[in-house]
Amino acid sequence: MIPSIRREAGFSLVEILLALGLTALLMMVASQLTVSMKRSSDRMRISAETKLRAQKALDFLAMNVRGATDMNPIGSNPAAIMTWYERGVNPVQATFNNVTNANLADVGTDIITIAKADSNTQVANIKWPGSVQNAANAWWEFGPLCPDGAANLALFKELTQESGGLSQPILLVDSAGHYAWYQITNYLDAWNTNQGCNQTPPEIHVVANPGNSDMLNPPGGPQGLVNNLPDEPIRMMLGVKFFTFRVRNGWLEQKMGLFNPATDNPGTAFTPLIQDVEDLQFAWPFTDGTIWNTATQQLPSGTYTNSVPAQGTALAYDVLNVNALRITVVARSTEELTWDPAALFSRPAIEDRTGGANDRFFHHRATTLVMIRNRNLIF
Repeated sequence: MIPSIRREAGFSLVEILLALGLTALLMMVASQLTVSMKRSSDRMRISAETKLRAQKALDFLAMNVRGATDMNPIGSNPAAIMTWYERGVNPVQATFNNVTNANLADVGTDIITIAKADSNTQVANIKWPGSVQNAANAWWEFGPLCPDGAANLALFKELTQESGGLSQPILLVDSAGHYAWYQITNYLDAWNTNQGCNQTPPEIHVVANPGNSDMLNPPGGPQGLVNNLPDEPIRMMLGVKFFTFRVRNGWLEQKMGLFNPATDNPGTAFTPLIQDVEDLQFAWPFTDGTIWNTATQQLPSGTYTNSVPAQGTALAYDVLNVNALRITVVARSTEELTWDPAALFSRPAIEDRTGGANDRFFHHRATTLVMIRNRNLIF
């Protein structure tokens, strides 16, 4: 009997090569799909982070601008937005349009200085020996912590931001709406601690040096303040603080105080707030309905000071006639999209500033119109 031939089951070489090829193809497709999904996810994440950063910066600026006020309702808050002031007899610019000096801010960005009240604390003058704002001696009605004279004086110093025996610049307002800056140069500690609370009403006696050549003044020089005692005294606005905002080295920064190009160049008084902000622009809506410093409308010649609205004048385009601000912020992604082709994105054009060069960063523009709602309020 002839034995049967037994065949062994298996794959041929061709079948094996075909299977390996299909497996490699599937792995390549899966890998490409994974990479594509990862890149898409990264794009979405980076885009969302950039949008959030821009909105955060815009919301912060809008909150501050919305509350701009110098608590001077008679004068319609002339110092709510500061475009310029005087130090001694020299004009000082406090707000800029399209900065050209990289030490002051990132070139092309704007700077703005506003006044904002963190309380409605006002102090009435009791004795005022002269019409100038920095009279040598002045007496102010203040006694919330009396009869503790030491504690009362300490609170007064805190509210006037005393540092090294000097106050920060304080706004004074008279009954006609004139405003001026005031700086205390001597708090007379012994008298205020021992005698101030014994007066009726309680008094704080201070000295302000009228001969200080570096003294701050409104545009146009010192305004004579009228003290119509006892019914209409000069008032010291203790709750008003000045804030300046700028973009420098890709950061939105804030300074508590007036901007001074001589010392904020770049200076150390600014606090970085939000990173990767690359543009900050303001457009100026006026009470006549026009909006200036845009791509198509520039402030007319003779109606501005160094490319921002004039201040302390009778001009139609004086900053006092600004009833809102259009604020625009551009944020940039922290990461580059390195896997994408070069020159994929660019910083967008805003107002009167042209767009930037192409790059691989996401850019997001956020804008809002903010009414300066405290400008004409009666306190």
